[in-house]
Amino acid sequence: MSSAWLKYYYGAWQSFYQLSWPVRFLFEIVFFAGLLCLALWGLRILADKCKLRIRLAKVWCIIVKETVYILGRDNKWAVAIDNRMIDWLQKKTEEDASKRNHPRRRILLAIIVIAIYLGAVFVDLPFSRYVSEEYLSGAENCKAFFQQIETFFSKGCEQYPPLFVKREDVEETIAAEEAETEPGETEPVYIQLNDEGKAGANIRSEPDLSDDGNIVGRVNENSQILYLQECIYDGERYWLRVYDTMDGVEGWLSGKLVDGGQLEEIVAQENEN
Repeated sequence: MSSAWLKYYYGAWQSFYQLSWPVRFLFEIVFFAGLLCLALWGLRILADKCKLRIRLAKVWCIIVKETVYILGRDNKWAVAIDNRMIDWLQKKTEEDASKRNHPRRRILLAIIVIAIYLGAVFVDLPFSRYVSEEYLSGAENCKAFFQQIETFFSKGCEQYPPLFVKREDVEETIAAEEAETEPGETEPVYIQLNDEGKAGANIRSEPDLSDDGNIVGRVNENSQILYLQECIYDGERYWLRVYDTMDGVEGWLSGKLVDGGQLEEIVAQENEN
């Protein structure tokens, strides 16, 4: 792929990543389902032009008839099977396969697509907060799997600017770059999760573990988590106020899910302030 096309390809991914995960995955699964349907349609056209179905039917008929002849010779059941195979081949030969509809196949494909979509975005649905974390792990793994595929196709996009941007956003960015740096302004800090956090962690609206109803989002090793420069201690653990840039969720993350070295730096900086 030429550098010019790379610029547009990865720029589109940069803009695409500004959407929330459920919306992104909806576009992705519809796109790939469309490609699958197009490929199957092409194969069906090719099979009809080459008369592949009829030829396969003839081969199958010959195999069955020869097997029945070897096993049954002139027995009545062998003759009956032989006659049935002849009738079946005749029916297949007269059948216009290209004009046949298969609504059941389309319905089955739609059901599979919907099931995959719901499995991947389940942790982002409102009612998922009422499900115990141990049951959410499977859905979290499903989401992580498809996000890894998404990351594979978009790898390297961070080197390119977004393809689509709001004009007012560009003006604000230019103004911010031209303005003097405010005293005490710090560089953005992105949270590094430990092994437990990478497997899946909750973002809560309040720094409280006793209420699963305050879960507003989930993050994992593929998430980009921005630290919002606020840290509190509840007597048992530190809580960090964060923002999930990929899903647009803001809330509190338990410090026990953050890399130990980074947590120490954040706490030390908080104590200095």
